[in-house]
Amino acid sequence: MHHDAEGSAERARREKGPPIVEWYRLDASRRIFTTLTLGASIMLLGSIVSAAGLFGSRGSIPHPLLMGHRRAMISEEPVGERSPMLEITTGLVALACLLGGGATAIVGLKRALAEESYLALRHDGALFVHGETERFVAWDDLEDVRWDAASNALLFIGHDGVPVPLVARFADVTNEDLAQRVRAVRRRAVHGLLGGRDARDAAGSSDA
Repeated sequence: MHHDAEGSAERARREKGPPIVEWYRLDASRRIFTTLTLGASIMLLGSIVSAAGLFGSRGSIPHPLLMGHRRAMISEEPVGERSPMLEITTGLVALACLLGGGATAIVGLKRALAEESYLALRHDGALFVHGETERFVAWDDLEDVRWDAASNALLFIGHDGVPVPLVARFADVTNEDLAQRVRAVRRRAVHGLLGGRDARDAAGSSDA
């Protein structure tokens, strides 16, 4: 229900502005992988602690070769005494790790999927939204859009020649290809070629 509300808010937000020609969502795969890895590592730590507590609570087992006597294998003395406090402590730590690891993965995935982060190429310019941060540049203020291979960033170059970098990774498209698409949309916008069908397509994709 909460996820649906986030999606509705995102659609409503896009519909408030001019029609959108193209829309690209940020690639959250690395963030999701990091979240899952962290959660799994915490749960694995809990399993290791649990195993260490299970075997560590027992006394040491005499080895016949070290004892130098065969009767050590048939000794009627107890192998070792359990430590209830150690078992309880390691059990609680293991349980906390298992629950904490699962909660970390669930909360991290929920945040990654619900976060509103995208680049929208609209009729009036390019709008980049990342959480509560918004950056907008009008097509009339742009001279060119390029891709910087060294930093893998999109460079929005104004008429003064100063590049404004956008360092981000987007889903299903490389930044090199995206720079070409942004240039193409800007060229069409400057020449007034974004009317009619593009506006209807953008409105239809927003309602979908």
